[in-house]
Amino acid sequence: MSARRRLLLFPEATGAEVLLLRRSIRAHLLQSPGSVIECVVLDGHVDLRTVEAVARLQLTARRAGGCIRLAGPPRLAELLLLTGVAAAAGLRVQVIGQPKEREEAGGVQEEGDAGDPVA
Repeated sequence: MSARRRLLLFPEATGAEVLLLRRSIRAHLLQSPGSVIECVVLDGHVDLRTVEAVARLQLTARRAGGCIRLAGPPRLAELLLLTGVAAAAGLRVQVIGQPKEREEAGGVQEEGDAGDPVA
């Protein structure tokens, strides 16, 4: 049975923080080859920097003989699919939370006085 480890990634993580996570992944996989590392991306401002960080974490894990299982906000899943990183890196994303519900567009509604002539 392979050991599991959980890492938290903040969307606004700096390059130095991602480097520390990569070193942690590598060290864990040297001790437990073939294990799955759970990477939870916390909700925040997810952008292409976050996508790059996730791709680097997966690449590090694969080079060390393991992989990451990714969980994150809906926007991260959308960006990973849109950029093609999910397919290229072999990532599956478990969406945490629900997408924000949008109001249905109900057309234009204006209030007016019934005595006003229509222009």
